[in-house]
Amino acid sequence: MSSNLQFPLSGHWTISKPIQYVEEGVTNATYGVTPAAPVFQLAGAVQDISDTHSRETFMKRVVGLRTRYKELLLKDRFTFELKFAPFNSTLIKYGTEDAVGTGTAAASLTFAKVQKLNNAGTLSDSFTFYKGCRCTSMDINVSGAGIVECTSSWVAREKTVPVFTANGGLTTPTWKEFADLTATPWTHIDGGAAPLTIDGVTYPVTQFHINWNNNLSIDDLCGSQLIDNNEQANKDVSGDFTVIVGKNLLLEGKMDTFPLPADAASYVLKTATSTISMTGLSLTQAADAQRAEDNTSWRIPYTFTCATASVS
Repeated sequence: MSSNLQFPLSGHWTISKPIQYVEEGVTNATYGVTPAAPVFQLAGAVQDISDTHSRETFMKRVVGLRTRYKELLLKDRFTFELKFAPFNSTLIKYGTEDAVGTGTAAASLTFAKVQKLNNAGTLSDSFTFYKGCRCTSMDINVSGAGIVECTSSWVAREKTVPVFTANGGLTTPTWKEFADLTATPWTHIDGGAAPLTIDGVTYPVTQFHINWNNNLSIDDLCGSQLIDNNEQANKDVSGDFTVIVGKNLLLEGKMDTFPLPADAASYVLKTATSTISMTGLSLTQAADAQRAEDNTSWRIPYTFTCATASVS
């Protein structure tokens, strides 16, 4: 008996170009419009891309029928998550910087996914575009035995249906190929021996994590099944880190100070290349626990909020 699968299969291994993006522009006129001749940029060393297409509907009932009369489409919503190991801060800044000009949250992006799919019995390149993308959340995590990991969440105006048309219908795109993906992703080592500084004092940390929530403002206009704009609104910055106890008691003092201290701080992602610069850092929690089963030195995890945080 032959297999029920009578067509060639696809998986992440059939993605034939790196995940890449191009800036659309910073105006409402360019929002959701992919340039005809885009020069794409690498998103980083992407380990996961996952998206959700949800359809907001309204169930209409009428008297005389137990069953529904019509299910009506109101809005299409597109979100996706991109996890990547960075080797530069270019894409990161679209989720961390104030919405002022190109290279920041002011700009919308088009992301491209090129993947071989079944086309009349043959695996052929298909092109999917996520258009009108802005970052709603950027998360950076560094552990003392790991790499720098970024998890970014995006709201898109639309995700196109895969097409087999050459270049996805773009006129003269400049694509990035896997041969272009040669840079080394950052690890915890790239930040140097004392990457965290608070109020001018460095601290030995076993992990550092920070999150930017851009709280995107979504504009839903009458007459369109797609969103008409998404832009940075009230920005929240928070995070946590774990300190090995013993260098001094300054952090313990800050947790016992009124009014709440608001300090300048920084964390080096890559020496001489990229640093997170924070203002108004306030410690909000210290969770001290010592257990008989512990086989590690005394460590205290702290959580914090920031007034601002910028990535160079």
